[in-house]
Amino acid sequence: MSRRNIEDSHPVTLKCAMLITGFSSDSFQTREVLFQNDLIKNRFHSSNHFVDFQMQPLQVIRLFEKYAELQ
Repeated sequence: MSRRNIEDSHPVTLKCAMLITGFSSDSFQTREVLFQNDLIKNRFHSSNHFVDFQMQPLQVIRLFEKYAELQ
C-alpha cells in the first residue's frame, strides 16, 4: 500500500497557504504556512466534502526542501 503525502491528499489548502504566505511575507517561515493553512481549513470546515487534517512543521520543511531542489 503506497503512502500518500500531505501534498497529494490536500493540494488545494496547502498550496493556497503557501501562496498567501509568499504574497504576505518576504521569506517563508514554517509557522506562517501552518497559520495560513489553519485559516483556510477553518473556512472549508463547514463543507460536507472537506476532511480535516493535521500538518506538522516537519512536513512543511520537507516541502520547502523539495521545491528548493526544483530550482
